[in-house]
Amino acid sequence: MKTEAEFIEAIDCRFPYDDEQLASALIDEACAISANAAYMVVHELARRPVGNLATDARCLQLLELVDARFVHPAKERVLGVARCMVRRERVRFDECAAILRDVGRHRDQFNALAIVCIAGEEGQMEAIQRLHDDIVADWMRSR
Repeated sequence: MKTEAEFIEAIDCRFPYDDEQLASALIDEACAISANAAYMVVHELARRPVGNLATDARCLQLLELVDARFVHPAKERVLGVARCMVRRERVRFDECAAILRDVGRHRDQFNALAIVCIAGEEGQMEAIQRLHDDIVADWMRSR
């Protein structure tokens, strides 16, 4: 089995959206590695690389697979944000801030933070980024 870092590097901008078997296997592998690895899959589904032709429907279907196989206290809220991103909907600042604080209670969930940060409303990105940076700093201090 790959390490978390190896897994993340392997799928970053290379998730096999249209290969049912490989996508399913990678979701299982991510869930077995760590929550942060599973959130990386969610990140790939929510924010497809430029030029990727995977449909919104396919990404939503794959998010349902993640939802069925992944267990984490912040999962429902983060997956809700990911679904909004797939549908190209922005998330209100107050909701992003609350979800970031929720994720912040679960150390080292960097990909969950990233998903929420990029989903926020235009004009609020600086405030969201400051909250993200504060959470990461708290995680680093607690090491």
